[in-house]
Amino acid sequence: MLGLVTVAAAQSDTPLLYGDSFLLSGSVEETGAGEVVIILARPHGRGDYNEVARVRTTTGGRWRYNARPAIRTLYRAQVGRLLSTPVAVDVEPRIVLRASRGRFTARVRAGRSLAGKFVVLQQRTSGGWRDLRRLVLDKAASVRFTFPPPATRTQIRLRMPRSQAGPGYVAATGPVFTFIR
Repeated sequence: MLGLVTVAAAQSDTPLLYGDSFLLSGSVEETGAGEVVIILARPHGRGDYNEVARVRTTTGGRWRYNARPAIRTLYRAQVGRLLSTPVAVDVEPRIVLRASRGRFTARVRAGRSLAGKFVVLQQRTSGGWRDLRRLVLDKAASVRFTFPPPATRTQIRLRMPRSQAGPGYVAATGPVFTFIR
């Protein structure tokens, strides 16, 4: 007889960067290897769960699945009529920052267009991160800007507020760029 079906996301406490995958795992009580587990997903904005994979249990009823959500997604596991409780996985847009001689290009990637949205250029100060200016993304969700090299060691980054990332995404923070003098 089958018992409880569980599901857990290895990174459920921290948002996943758009495009990355993570390990979804769980177990089926009172079963051994070979039991079929149906992985169900419900992306943000969708009403129903859809099957995204079928995996088999291993010794002790454990199972694993590598998921790659494009937006906040709820996952459940099903074995027969038994369903696990949902696990939510948040997704943040991916900010890529490239630099060459004080000129920067930033691109923001997500499961939908972010054209016309903005990112905030921030500089680290002794009191934390200070907003310098808003940079509006073009139709390719990218922006070019300059930042003159400072006289002292300085760190900058880009941040996209949740209001700009939109429904189904959390705020995003890009990599920190350090100027060393």
